[in-house]
Amino acid sequence: MKLGFLAALILGLTSSTNSSIVDCGTGTSLFQITDLALTPDPPVIGKDVYLTLKFNNPYSEIEEGTATSKVSINGIPYPPSSDPLCEKTACPLKVGANDRSTSSLWPELSGKIDTTIHWTDVNGGVLLCIHSTVKVAAAEQYLRGNKTLSS
Repeated sequence: MKLGFLAALILGLTSSTNSSIVDCGTGTSLFQITDLALTPDPPVIGKDVYLTLKFNNPYSEIEEGTATSKVSINGIPYPPSSDPLCEKTACPLKVGANDRSTSSLWPELSGKIDTTIHWTDVNGGVLLCIHSTVKVAAAEQYLRGNKTLSS
């Protein structure tokens, strides 16, 4: 799996009370997500983050397409990226079960991170769409919060 795809997913995926994740392609996307999680929740700056992304492709093998990602950090949107799908994930995407689970270090990034990942096939058909929000506190904010709570 390529770093750009991994970074976008890690910035955006999780499934607990500190964060949220929505399959924004439900009912319209070709792939059916079967397992999606990011642990720990919330991610910790400089520590390993484990991404689980499993989906089913019930139709045909995908050998090309487009991967688009949109990210905003603390409400500030960054320019969206659009790249060939197979530069962002290993291709082909086979018929049946697919597993894109991986791990990486969480970057020096804190605050509210909103991400949308959108994969399309060569004809523009939606393969996968995920929207997520992750909230990560910087270590000094966390420590100040604990100090305030205990005093």
